[in-house]
Amino acid sequence: MLLRTSLITAVIVLVLGCQPRGETKSVEEILSISKERFNRAYSASEFEKKKQVGKVIDILNSILEKPTRTDFLLLGEHLMMLLPHASPTVKTSLYYQADTSFNLAEKDSISRGELFLFASRVYHSLSSELETSKFNYNY
Repeated sequence: MLLRTSLITAVIVLVLGCQPRGETKSVEEILSISKERFNRAYSASEFEKKKQVGKVIDILNSILEKPTRTDFLLLGEHLMMLLPHASPTVKTSLYYQADTSFNLAEKDSISRGELFLFASRVYHSLSSELETSKFNYNY
């Protein structure tokens, strides 16, 4: 009897412990939050590479509207061009986003959620750089 009660209690605790606690967000919300953060950082900053970052965002917006192989390749190339100017902590993230962009160019299809999360990571990486070194890091 004690074993049975313990087992039932353990199952209930495990099930309840795995439930979301109101901290879940949709991919649309995640993308929106990332865009807002980027827009705040971008509009509040004056920096040498602003035109290049603007081009990255134009390509990213085009991908969000209608993803094409060409746009993914172009995005990867533009992110790679920003790498030499990024701080070390953001450089790794930007490289990863560029590499992911090249890989997505090779995929036959991409889900909306996957696309939104990828775009969110790009926005996050750019925001982090704009809030710190502003693509003006000197080695």
